[in-house]
Amino acid sequence: MGCGLSIFLLYLLVLIGVLLWRSRALKGPWWFLLRSFFPNWKFYDVVGHLPRVWVRWVDAQGQWSEPELWWPRQTYRPWSLFHNADGNLLLARQNLIDHWASDLAGSSVSHAKAALVSGALVERHLSHDVRAVHPQAMAFEYVLRMEHPDPTHAQASLQVFRSAAVVLKGQP
Repeated sequence: MGCGLSIFLLYLLVLIGVLLWRSRALKGPWWFLLRSFFPNWKFYDVVGHLPRVWVRWVDAQGQWSEPELWWPRQTYRPWSLFHNADGNLLLARQNLIDHWASDLAGSSVSHAKAALVSGALVERHLSHDVRAVHPQAMAFEYVLRMEHPDPTHAQASLQVFRSAAVVLKGQP
């Protein structure tokens, strides 16, 4: 019990120190690397539309696939309590999408080009995963939608961003 209280008091001191600090916005491009370890603060404040990425890809014959939900929420498995490498990667990518959606909405105060940085990271991860899942893909497009958990909601899906076709490098 004493160790838990000590950790809480240390956390409380750090929190008070940050609040008393003159500049509340952290600056510098390397802070973007730390963002993936912490959830987006909108997660705690807003209930409603959730950011989702939909991807469609084209093969060598020019046939586009149907759009598919990329990086969906993972279903619970008891084994995940002990070893969950795939779930952790999926959670980090979903967190990146949350940050990107927040940056596009203009609610980020960390950096003026936050949406560009987080958007480039999303595109890089998508390029890697589309190439791995669909090796026949030559290019892909992706859409960021804010989707309401209730599909009967008046505005169940709001499109926030649509990419141009992204050519996959290293294709024949």
